[in-house]
Amino acid sequence: MQLPVDIKALLDETTNIKAAHETEIDVSVYIDDTAPADLAAHVRNAFASSLPTVRMTLTYLGPGFIPQPTDDIAVIVAGASDGIGGYADSLRSVGVPVMVVAAQAAPVADRARDAGHPIPQHDLIAPDERPAPEPDAADEAQSVAAHAAKGLPIGQWNGADLLFGRKGGEASPQDPAQGGGAAAAMPPALTDERARNLDTKMGRWIVSVCRDKRLAYAIAFPFVRRPLARDAVQTTALQNAAVGLVPFLPGADLPIMTLNQAKMVLQIGAAYGQQIDRSRWKEIAAVVGAAYLSRGLVRRLVAAVPVLGFAIRAGVAYGTTAAMGYGVIEYFEGGQNVTGIANVIEQAAAAGTKATAVARRAVQKYVPSLDSAPAK
Repeated sequence: MQLPVDIKALLDETTNIKAAHETEIDVSVYIDDTAPADLAAHVRNAFASSLPTVRMTLTYLGPGFIPQPTDDIAVIVAGASDGIGGYADSLRSVGVPVMVVAAQAAPVADRARDAGHPIPQHDLIAPDERPAPEPDAADEAQSVAAHAAKGLPIGQWNGADLLFGRKGGEASPQDPAQGGGAAAAMPPALTDERARNLDTKMGRWIVSVCRDKRLAYAIAFPFVRRPLARDAVQTTALQNAAVGLVPFLPGADLPIMTLNQAKMVLQIGAAYGQQIDRSRWKEIAAVVGAAYLSRGLVRRLVAAVPVLGFAIRAGVAYGTTAAMGYGVIEYFEGGQNVTGIANVIEQAAAAGTKATAVARRAVQKYVPSLDSAPAK
């Protein structure tokens, strides 16, 4: 069987991955001497790398501070000093994106604002702001189908607030220790859970800010891997959902969706340090073939759906791609390699079937007469 994918495009993707392994990264970590010792140690260790392509400079803030314009990013570990916002402004003034890491966000933000150097909310990261929960692929498929049924433009699907049903500006749950009074005077210890939350937020910041080098960061720093992999999954799933909306001839969308899924698998594998080169194309082809077969089942189910089938196709395309991607992430986090991913992708067929059902329910919510409408 000839696979519905452009093998040359996949090989080009492996070239991009090789380039990421060779990309140089310059990071400066600046530590406020009043910062909690456990926080400073964690950030310092997170950005330590033995790769020859990484240069990490560690400096304590103080008189004579000079920002390095050649840095790709800067990280400030904040304590109780009033000058954190000013240091961050100095770094941004020479074109260096800066992440400010604090044990608690509110006190640092207040001091910076009072000193006339407010820190952008996106750049201030603290473990007391817990990462949003990770929904499953079927939930996401239902949300995408509902957005399509309501006629919302594809561009409005991009972003967790819309896609997962949260209202814009809704605050994340806060740690009780962030409140006022005596509890706020002493920063809470960096427990394992808080450290994981901090790593997730730092990784998401890098994925968002360092678009050109984000794969290189994931290769160098393990805490970036899962945020990058999930971003690749959601981006690819949205792309395939958009393809599902287009009225292609039967089967004409398969090469596009399958190529997107294969590239996604390559990107996730590369983020987790797997060496994927031209000698691995047979394994990649097996992965693509499994994805093609699993989606064939879903397409047969969708073919029986009446009006607004385009919205259901979009939801199912998203759900199947997301299920595949999340499964691959879990596979790589278990220390595996590309061989055998087909077993994970087979599970996407079951997830795709579930996505079909929930996407259909989402459309029925907006078109109650769906069952009585004539077939397209």
